[in-house]
Amino acid sequence: MQEYFQNWGQVLGQMHRLAKTYQPLSEEIKRPEWHQWENYRGFPYSERLPLIHKKYDQLIAELHTLPQDANSYGLIHNDFNDGNFTVDYDNGDITVFDFDDSCYFWFMYDIACAWEGGIGRIMFRQLQERKDFMARYMEQIMIGYTRENTLSEAWLARLPCFLRLVQMQELLHFAQYLD
Repeated sequence: MQEYFQNWGQVLGQMHRLAKTYQPLSEEIKRPEWHQWENYRGFPYSERLPLIHKKYDQLIAELHTLPQDANSYGLIHNDFNDGNFTVDYDNGDITVFDFDDSCYFWFMYDIACAWEGGIGRIMFRQLQERKDFMARYMEQIMIGYTRENTLSEAWLARLPCFLRLVQMQELLHFAQYLD
């Protein structure tokens, strides 16, 4: 699994490295900025879940304050998990697909999505086992990632903010089934 996780991180790092210089051919085909995409999704249960709505709005406001430099912000996949790529088991090559949610956002969001992918592998185990697995898992993801791209320590320290966003979006997704 170590090689698999490193390859996963490497492909993610490669996409982010390439995104730093990517220029769309025209404005007509340019993917949306994250806030346009986020506004499109909206918050479907704001009246029924006012506390969640408030916390979500606070998180979005916090994101609006972050810098958007070329080393941390660009075109991202926006749903990068191992359900959205295939592996050629003859050579280990990864082919990524499902770019329909791609937008301009911080690279940290894709890393938070990778984190979320790891949680699903261990979520029913004891706390210490989960912590140990996630530490090893993310270490391997980041070993692969840094083969192609780097993020500053300041950006890596923002991972919890992006994890909250991923978790809030998961909650919003499942909120549609309240009825």
